Amino acid sequence: MESPHILFKGIPVTGTVESFADKLQSIGFSCQKTEDRSILCGVFANKNCSIILKSTVKTNQIWQVIVLIDPIYESWIQLKNDYNLLKSMYINKYGQPSNDFQYFLPPYVEGDGNEDHALKDGNVFYGACFDTNEGSILLRIFNNTITIGYEDNINRQLNQDELETRIMEDI
Repeated sequence: MESPHILFKGIPVTGTVESFADKLQSIGFSCQKTEDRSILCGVFANKNCSIILKSTVKTNQIWQVIVLIDPIYESWIQLKNDYNLLKSMYINKYGQPSNDFQYFLPPYVEGDGNEDHALKDGNVFYGACFDTNEGSILLRIFNNTITIGYEDNINRQLNQDELETRIMEDI
């Protein structure tokens, strides 16, 4: 039976953050707790990574999984090659992205020989969004690394509803 929720590593993105973290730990991820969140570490798409789990504001239901590929890239060429390899794999699995962007902010232009400087200055914007019936996946270059965000449609809406309820209670 198919899940109405988007899958991350074959696990439906649903339930409490703690129960989802437990499922990731059962397949080899380790957990590091900080003051305000849990960060899981392991391997995703054959790369070492850190994973951040985001929950709804009231009921603590998971709605987003964010993968941060380790380590931070120092070379634009290696980062772009890894990004393009992952993007081609996502296209192979999910089809063409619904949104696809690749640009540099001035004064930088790809091909000018200053890509590493543009990367360090935060002036590189690459991303591809893949929509499914259950949610969306955003692959992007962000802060000198590759991030991959999995958002579940049902629980994203739950989070939005809980945020709106909280605001209405405030006003």
